[in-house]
Amino acid sequence: MKKAFLCRDGVYRWCLSSDLVKSPSVLHTVLRFTGFICLIFWAVTCVVYLREPGFLWRGFFENAAFCALASACALALSVGAYYAYVLLSRGRYRCLLFELDVSRARHIRIKKELSFSSINGALAVLAGRAPGSPGQAGAWLLDQASGEIATDFKKVRRVRARKDRGLIILRSALRSNHIYVPAEDFDEILSFIRSRIPKRPGRLGKIINRLRIKRGSKK
Repeated sequence: MKKAFLCRDGVYRWCLSSDLVKSPSVLHTVLRFTGFICLIFWAVTCVVYLREPGFLWRGFFENAAFCALASACALALSVGAYYAYVLLSRGRYRCLLFELDVSRARHIRIKKELSFSSINGALAVLAGRAPGSPGQAGAWLLDQASGEIATDFKKVRRVRARKDRGLIILRSALRSNHIYVPAEDFDEILSFIRSRIPKRPGRLGKIINRLRIKRGSKK
């Protein structure tokens, strides 16, 4: 049975909670961010101590060893903090609502005290599967949101699909949007997303386009 509702307004909506143990995408994001900060710290210290005598021969390796040790400690603390959060949340992330329309994808965090049955009941009304007022159901869902990440399809540079994790990652220039999808709806949702993302030319295509622009300007 499909869990994603195709509502009367043409928007796909569904409600899930991610498993922080089986799908540690949040942990991967935290580790990448921590590693990036450590890399910046190493680069800054190299620039600061570059004028020190003997730095290029000895100081460079000592600084690299120190930064490597500090990075290892920072990564270990990040992992420890993540699994402490997993224990406190009992391995489940809060209730998440996802919306897909023709122009963007929305990853909406729902208030903790709400249950899946109440969210799915409102979605059933919006999809016409249950009696009720779609306007009131939509307004109620908007009132229960505690934050969201929205990604315009025209700004997406890469789509990464992990069917084994039920995860579709939309990568744009500044951030990534993690879309968790029910297994029975994964192929349909992935096909919908890919059909809405404009095709971008590869590197070779960009070079050819630049050459065409230059030739046109010369004429």
